[in-house]
Amino acid sequence: MVYPELPHDVNSPTHPVSAMDYMPVEPLRALAYEDLDRAMLLGLEMSLEEIAEQCFLTSNYLSEIFKEDMGMTLTDYIEQIRMSHAVQALVDGRDPIKDIAVMCGYRSASYFCKRFKDTYGIPATQYRKEESDARRHRVNQVNVIQ
Repeated sequence: MVYPELPHDVNSPTHPVSAMDYMPVEPLRALAYEDLDRAMLLGLEMSLEEIAEQCFLTSNYLSEIFKEDMGMTLTDYIEQIRMSHAVQALVDGRDPIKDIAVMCGYRSASYFCKRFKDTYGIPATQYRKEESDARRHRVNQVNVIQ
């Protein structure tokens, strides 16, 4: 990626410069994912405002440039990461749904369940059961082959 050269006088009205002219979105995306990942491991919530603050941008501006680059809002990206972690937790463990909700940054299990169903079309409990059944079925097939 080629970055534009900085004008000698960045405050010149003939050279309007924004921070994002010199800051690619990919590192912001990596920062967002890394911070969200860390926050989820610690059971903390990471918000758009906190990520924007770390990038020295307003949340509105960060959302705008992120959407231009990624085709989705940062809020939607955060939701996607949370859901990805939730799916993994549902498949891998036996933690109660309320614990998974908190672990993935949701303030309540009921809101998490609503968002999960909106995203995947089925309740989290049903998803867990179907994945568990599918895993058991695969194990049984392997045992029959052996």
